[in-house]
Amino acid sequence: MQGKTQDRILSTLRHLKDNSDGDGVDTSDCAVRCEPFVYYKEDELKWNGWGYADTEFRLGDEGEVILAGNKYSLSGKTFPKFRSWIEGFVDGIDVDEFVPPQDFEDITIPEPIINQAFLDAINGRYGRMEMGKEHRLRHGHGQTAQEVYLLRYATYKRIPDVVIWPINHDQVQFILETAARHDVCVIPYGGGTSVSEAIVCPEEETRMIVSLDTKMMNHIKWVDRESLMACIESGIVGRELESRLNSMDLCLGHEPDSHEFSTLGGWVATRASGMKKNRYGNIEELVVHIKLATPTGTVEKNCRVPRISAGPDIHQMIMGSEGILGVITEVTVKLQPLPEARA
Repeated sequence: MQGKTQDRILSTLRHLKDNSDGDGVDTSDCAVRCEPFVYYKEDELKWNGWGYADTEFRLGDEGEVILAGNKYSLSGKTFPKFRSWIEGFVDGIDVDEFVPPQDFEDITIPEPIINQAFLDAINGRYGRMEMGKEHRLRHGHGQTAQEVYLLRYATYKRIPDVVIWPINHDQVQFILETAARHDVCVIPYGGGTSVSEAIVCPEEETRMIVSLDTKMMNHIKWVDRESLMACIESGIVGRELESRLNSMDLCLGHEPDSHEFSTLGGWVATRASGMKKNRYGNIEELVVHIKLATPTGTVEKNCRVPRISAGPDIHQMIMGSEGILGVITEVTVKLQPLPEARA
């Protein structure tokens, strides 16, 4: 009995220990722990709509619908009854009427507002920085119908002036603190799948706007198989996260509709739900710990446990905040064993 009690005490102490660097946690099965990975390249995605650039519904020579591209199991397939169903279901639609979107070269964007003192101050403290037209435009919108319409047929009056990719929490923290000192706006950016216009730049903003893209922060920092928990950087894309966990016979089980493009940090920031919520829960039921960088310092709980009885729960303030409080950089989540079978 004494041995079991001692084992329980040691296990509890290990769970309460600060695991920010993975100390005391078995990562031997986490082969990707120190390898950065970007699941997709930006140029593989549409610049003026949802999804991959090569994937779209097209009309064949006889009016049949074909799914173009090679990313999905149905790619290249013909859907002979799809057109008639759409025309019968959506009142007033005419599939033969085609309004082509504008070309990328025809779009005019505002000149960037540059705060040189800020750029000089952060020099070298990031993984990548871009000021080109395509990067700025891609990071200046989400995926609402209004935002996509502006891309295809109009223009944006205000977009980010620069896009910066940090590679870790410390760089995010430094950039936010420096931005505050130099009166620069920062908009966090994950997968760009927002449907709340949270990443749209205010047209009247005269200060420099930075889009802070988290996708280079995509490490699985550690995995604790005994407690079924993992600490993961916020920029990892959903499908890649699930693929890496599956290779360890584990899963997170959170699958929103944007799963292949959205990021872990974005799920937390939007308090996301998913198709498997009845089995695994919504994102708030999977989160154990959140690390948040703000202009005035880092906000996080002082231990990684599922529930603390004393005081307000800062996680509830962060989840659903959509970037207004700071940038989510790391999330510790609950895991589940990989299902024995899938439908």
